[in-house]
Amino acid sequence: MAGASCIPAFADCLWVGGCPHYVDEPPAYEGEWSYNYGNNMRRFCLNRHGEAINVLFLDWSIQHVRLKSLWRLKWNKDFSMNDPLPVWPEWMQSMPEPDL
Repeated sequence: MAGASCIPAFADCLWVGGCPHYVDEPPAYEGEWSYNYGNNMRRFCLNRHGEAINVLFLDWSIQHVRLKSLWRLKWNKDFSMNDPLPVWPEWMQSMPEPDL
């Protein structure tokens, strides 16, 4: 499958499942999340492994993905990987920027 190395199948998260959208904002503070529908990126954007999470992709590779790079993955068919990145909250500002 073309692009399978950019499509997450499973990832570290705080709640069962999730469907991040490219307009989702990062958590305002470390550990903020919601189990309600909407802004599902907060379920995945957690400082679990040194400012990153582990992600299994559809090509069955596993990668250590930095938190800011979560907005550059192809979470679903409508996810725009080229939109402007969100404004990072204070707790994320010093983290490495994603490769573009």
